[in-house]
Amino acid sequence: MIKVVGFGGEPASGKSTLMLAVIGNWLRWTGEGRAVKWGSRGLVTSIYPGAKVAIIGFYEPGQTFGGTDRLSMSIQPEAAQFLAALSSDEHWDGWQVFFEGDRLFTSKFIHFVLHQNIPARFFVLTCSEEALEKRHKQRADSQDARWLAGRKTKAKNIVQEFGLPRLPHNCPEDTARLALMFSEGTVWQLPEPIWKQEMMI
Repeated sequence: MIKVVGFGGEPASGKSTLMLAVIGNWLRWTGEGRAVKWGSRGLVTSIYPGAKVAIIGFYEPGQTFGGTDRLSMSIQPEAAQFLAALSSDEHWDGWQVFFEGDRLFTSKFIHFVLHQNIPARFFVLTCSEEALEKRHKQRADSQDARWLAGRKTKAKNIVQEFGLPRLPHNCPEDTARLALMFSEGTVWQLPEPIWKQEMMI
């Protein structure tokens, strides 16, 4: 059986930054990773056999918009097929799959994971308004206020629907602390998500 960890948050909450820290501070020391493409829509995963970890998305240092933001907007069904295939293949027993970002961190996809009876943990990153404003300026992004407010509401709704923990991510020290949850396995001490209805992709 595989296990899944996913996290989200509003834009500039540091989702890709955290995933890069998980890779740089832990996974790259467990052995060489390799990129694997899955399906016709170009689902890209980074496979780390030494740690038995697969990460969905593109992660290269210095990217402003990396991670799952570089995947197709319609990648969700393919990601669902990927998880279903791994969960039914004994070769992948004991592996963990990590993902973050707006493409996959949705109510529908979380419902799919839970419906498959895959052990999973999900959480949302939060930031102070000061940290968010600073990051938006550094990124020189062009996202308007209305769109940003919509992404913030989406994250809030997912927290409420599944009873997810909200973890602060304001500074490099927070990044290091959160990355340790993955390498030390304490991410599995977070509360299990709550779900009340089934929804298929």
